[in-house]
Amino acid sequence: MFHTRLLKPATTNPLPGQVLHEPQPPALRIDDDDEYGIDEILAQKPARGGKQQYLVKWTGYAKPTWTPASAMEDTLALDQWEERVRSGDASIGGRPARRRRRRL
Repeated sequence: MFHTRLLKPATTNPLPGQVLHEPQPPALRIDDDDEYGIDEILAQKPARGGKQQYLVKWTGYAKPTWTPASAMEDTLALDQWEERVRSGDASIGGRPARRRRRRL
């Protein structure tokens, strides 16, 4: 234990290489809704209640985020993801997809 008088405020100088704020591009305003660009869907996993979530790489953002499937409806990225799943090139449930070899 120590006395609170010994505490000092944290410095505002970041560490070398530390990013304090990720610049975020503005949303596109379409039909009174904010919409963001999607680079690609990286993975898919089930969420609570049996609903699906997608790991989405957003345009202009450094880190991908898990997003509910309802937010991905009617997007080109979801169509491309589903095609990758059908072809065996996609990761579902956090496990990398493996292509099956055909036995001759």
